[in-house]
Amino acid sequence: MARDLVGPSDENVKSILNGIDQEQKDKLEKVSAESKNIYDKSKKTTIIVGTILIGLSFLGLFVDTMVFVVALVFAIIITIAIYGAGQGKANTYFKKNVTDDLVKAVLGPKGNYQSNQGWTPTFISGIKLFRMGNIYSTKDRITGEIDGVDFVVADVTSGNKTVTYDSKGNRREHTTYYFQGVVAEYEFNSKKVHGSLEIREDEGGAGYSLIYGRKDNVDFEDIAFNKDFNVYTKDKLQAFYIMTPQFIEAFNEIKRRIPGHLIFSIQDGRMIVAINGTHNNLGYSAKSKDANAALESIIREILPYKWFVDILNLDQDFGQEAVREAKLASLKSKLDSETNKNGEESDSIINSIKEEL
Repeated sequence: MARDLVGPSDENVKSILNGIDQEQKDKLEKVSAESKNIYDKSKKTTIIVGTILIGLSFLGLFVDTMVFVVALVFAIIITIAIYGAGQGKANTYFKKNVTDDLVKAVLGPKGNYQSNQGWTPTFISGIKLFRMGNIYSTKDRITGEIDGVDFVVADVTSGNKTVTYDSKGNRREHTTYYFQGVVAEYEFNSKKVHGSLEIREDEGGAGYSLIYGRKDNVDFEDIAFNKDFNVYTKDKLQAFYIMTPQFIEAFNEIKRRIPGHLIFSIQDGRMIVAINGTHNNLGYSAKSKDANAALESIIREILPYKWFVDILNLDQDFGQEAVREAKLASLKSKLDSETNKNGEESDSIINSIKEEL
């Protein structure tokens, strides 16, 4: 079942709402209220029509039991269709008139939202993070810039449907979903990272990379990280340069706070984040008790993408910083294993060398 991303604090949400000028806020609340009105009308229509149709289906009992069953099934299908159409109308109206404005409120003027756009199949097959089949859909594309870092995110569903026939000619369908979640791309500010590095949440020993196969070939000193994640790369030395203790702890924190199966890939000057089992919910929510709650709900959906930039420090030059920290750690280890002639502590020597690196 798809789940929401990590929930930001109430303070962050209210801060963004308070930052919207009153005229704009009034407009958004009016549209949100109208979306609720559309939904409520649809709900009432569904109840009335559904009751009538289901009631009429019972007349079929005076004809034949099979007539009753068929009529009841059709009545239920039509009732569900009416309800779905009404909710879809409320969602469309809300997304068209509210969501893009809220994206800009959270991400700034460069933020942009397109409900019917997403990732191209060529892009998804190119990043090689999950399998592709004959089922593919994508929606709810958000683009923007966070602390100077360009990013794009969208919902993606990938799967495969097969059709078979038994000896009697009965048709059977079987659908397997490979991925149902969100895929985000962040600019990875590093000139020293070449090739690719893949970090996958462990799947109970069944981890598999489409690029590197089943073998995870890099282990680190952090036991919790090694237990929860598999790291794949052809360049182990570069992996140690990038995966500093601070970076590893950031992944541990993401694991603790983000639901869904996590996949990260650093490739071609970008970081790809794929989260299977979660989703964006950027339309009108029937759970919202009022217009303001509906606005807060959307803001909560957008804020986690800012959090990724913060916790992973994606606005920093990782290549240079990681190499620098790795060199310092290696040097400190050597100094700690020897008695330096001047009697200085290794930490103080490291601090002096930092200024030169």
